[in-house]
Amino acid sequence: MISLLLAASLMTAQTQPSVNLCADARNCRDVGQVAIQLDDRVVTANINDNLPFVTQDGLQLFLGESVVLEVSEAGALTVESHSPANEIITPPKLSRAVEEMNAAIAASGQDVAPGTIDPVPDGRPLDRLRVSLMQVPGSVDTVLLVENGYDRQIDYRAQMQVPGQRGLQYTTTCELIPRLMVLEHWPHPVAVINMGSFRTVPTTGTMTCD
Repeated sequence: MISLLLAASLMTAQTQPSVNLCADARNCRDVGQVAIQLDDRVVTANINDNLPFVTQDGLQLFLGESVVLEVSEAGALTVESHSPANEIITPPKLSRAVEEMNAAIAASGQDVAPGTIDPVPDGRPLDRLRVSLMQVPGSVDTVLLVENGYDRQIDYRAQMQVPGQRGLQYTTTCELIPRLMVLEHWPHPVAVINMGSFRTVPTTGTMTCD
């Protein structure tokens, strides 16, 4: 019953398009099952549908997915490629990154730790945005990894679907500094995240969160 309710909530998490957004095959993927760690058990939601990443509402990303986006100056999104999130960062590396982030936050007393921001590594897409959503291995914690390969600062807004809660919940976001990547972390499961209102903002080199 839990998995059925979860699947229903995921399917209604974004406005259903009135046009065929899968005309560009890069923009769509077959979503089969979405596995989510809930406390001491894993719940699987059966979606079994061909769904677009980008609609008029922005980007929708399910847990375990990663996507490379072209983001225009005006904020228009175009999908270039996609892959499983665990191909972008291995589970052990993700666990270490979260541990380092939490330690840095605890030491600084701030919500954002300087140590969580790293240059986009070699081999990562330049002049593109890569977004990956995954859970920390052996934990309910969820991480959004956003890599800004552009030479401009980008802002956006986001809402998330939390298992067991109705509808979408607003979540704070941080501006994306040029050529850097950042981890957004929640101490609970996030089944899907919707990201929209992308826009270029003045490049300050400072991370502003709201």
